[in-house]
Amino acid sequence: MIDGLVAHLPAIVVILPLAAAFAIPVIDVVSARLREPFITIATVLTSSAMFLLASRVAAGPFAYAMGGWPAALGIVLVLDKLSAVFIVMIAVGFTTVAVYSKWSVEHGRSKYYMLLFLLTGAMAGMVLTGDLFNLFVFSEIVSIAAYSIVAHEKTRDSIEAGLKYLIFGTISGIFVLLGVSLTFAATGALNMAILSSLTPEIPDGTRRLILVCFLVGFGLKAGIFPLHAWLPDAHSSAPAGASAVLSGVLVKTGVYSTLRLMFTVFADATPGAGPIFPVMAWLGTLSVVAGHLLAM
Repeated sequence: MIDGLVAHLPAIVVILPLAAAFAIPVIDVVSARLREPFITIATVLTSSAMFLLASRVAAGPFAYAMGGWPAALGIVLVLDKLSAVFIVMIAVGFTTVAVYSKWSVEHGRSKYYMLLFLLTGAMAGMVLTGDLFNLFVFSEIVSIAAYSIVAHEKTRDSIEAGLKYLIFGTISGIFVLLGVSLTFAATGALNMAILSSLTPEIPDGTRRLILVCFLVGFGLKAGIFPLHAWLPDAHSSAPAGASAVLSGVLVKTGVYSTLRLMFTVFADATPGAGPIFPVMAWLGTLSVVAGHLLAM
């Protein structure tokens, strides 16, 4: 039985926190006294599953086909060294914040933890998915949970910050969806492993447009300069624990998505990518310099 559970770990680390998120308000209605023990148990199980999954990468990368569907049709979850690093980051950030929030969050605890678990499951989905469209779906779930958790305190500043985040996040989602749509129109595929062999055949102009869409879309989520305007307000208005998740983990999923797309899906298409990689280098440099100057 244990071996069977271990084999399904990629699905478990996504489904478990999502299921816990939807269970929390139900449990709160049934008996508020059961809420805290349930949150503790769900936190331990989720973090343990993530650490155990990350340790599996020592035996080499592996793919998990949801429902046994072939990669071209179904959802595939993939663990390799890059995704394992980010899974550990998510596990550490989630566990630390979940424990800290037990003392720091006094109002709306059910809603807060529901959003935290929803955010965690969606981030795990972003890191593990091997499908381009599901990367978009999980990124939107992450964004929706993040908007709500930023506005959790329901103060004027927090609601304003959440609304600003919503506007920038919507723009981000449009660019990502446009990139996914153009990729599918050009190749007829969405699985990243399959796409890696098809992207060199995309016309140069279309490929550059796709790369720009993804760079802007996930750059907004990562808060790179000059796409960072939402970030200071969101971090200062969110509860302390949620701000730690936003800065320590959530924006890194935008970085992960960019790395995964640029160096896995479009790796073989680099010669025809034009100036996109120098642009990434300059944006990274500007983000570092501008961040320090604005902080000063």
